[in-house]
This record gives sequence, structure tokens and C-alpha cells, in this order.
Amino acid sequence: MIALTLWTALASAHALAPAGLDLTLIDPTHASVDWRTPVREPTGESLRPVWPEGCTLAAGDPKPDEAGALVVRGTLSCAAPLFGQEIGVDGLVGATMDVVITVRGEGGRVRRALLHDPVSRWTVAAPEEAPTASWTSTAPAWLGRALRGLAAILVVGACVEGVHRGREARVIWAQALGWTVGVAALVAWWCA
Repeated sequence: MIALTLWTALASAHALAPAGLDLTLIDPTHASVDWRTPVREPTGESLRPVWPEGCTLAAGDPKPDEAGALVVRGTLSCAAPLFGQEIGVDGLVGATMDVVITVRGEGGRVRRALLHDPVSRWTVAAPEEAPTASWTSTAPAWLGRALRGLAAILVVGACVEGVHRGREARVIWAQALGWTVGVAALVAWWCA
């Protein structure tokens, strides 16, 4: 166990981590860009983002971060809106590394794509719309649990009454049905 713990402490997990291309939209034609690649890329791989025609990246030099990646940060400026245009990563053919592309829009909307050999290009899609809130999604979780509990209590109460009347009338099937439905209601409430 100690050997396993020491081995996992020395192992470098970031060597297998995917590269990441994060675009945070400033407006339809501008985005802030974070391009992350693991410091220790597998040999022979040199990954490079490919921007759409008419786009330029103004960025600084790569800097290592605390997670063991080289990070290039900058601003992408395009002549046309990014949506519907193709971006990609060169160097994925024959590579053992994937690239996660993340596009963040207004209000926390996000769209992600995974590039890998042989898929090295992606058409930028608009970030997904945030789901609209309904009363069921905004109601507190305890309210749903309370309503399920109340329903279970009502069903169990009816079953107890049915079992009691079945005993008085000496109707065995009514007793069995009451016990079965009552236990099923309790199990359903407990497991929900």
C-alpha cells in the first residue's frame, strides 16, 4: 500500500491530459483565448491552433502554469462572426492527445467539442441556450421530498385502514392487498 501511494505521488497525471482551447466571446467577432498544452507532450507532436480565414490572434509568450501546462493567452479578432466558421488544431494526425475546445458565451452559456485524430476541425456553434426556469426547477428540493412523503403517508394510512377493515370482515385478500400496497408505498418513498 505504501509503495502504491508513493508511486501515485510521483506519477505525473498531466502527461496524459488533453490540450485545451478556451474561447470566451467578448462579442461575435472577438474572443479572449487560453491555449493550454501539457508541458510534456508525447514525442513528435506539435499542436497548433488553426483560426478561420480573417482571424488573427494577439497573444503573449507561452508561460507554464501550476497544473503543469504551457498556456498562451491572447485576444482573437475576426473579420466575420466566429459562429459557423471552422477552427481546428494542426498536429493531431497520428497524435495520442485530444484537444477540448470550449466556447463560452453570454450568461454562462457553453459549447464544447473534442478534437482527436482524425477529427482536427470543428465548425463553431453558438453556445447552448440556458434552460428556461419553470416552477419545478425553481422550487426548493425539500418541497419535492415533502410532497412525496405526504403522498406516502396518505397511501400508507389508507392501506392501514384497508387492512383493519379486512380483518374485521375476515377478508384475507383485502388484508394482503393493504399490506402489499402499503409496503410498496414506503419502499417507493424511501428510494425516491
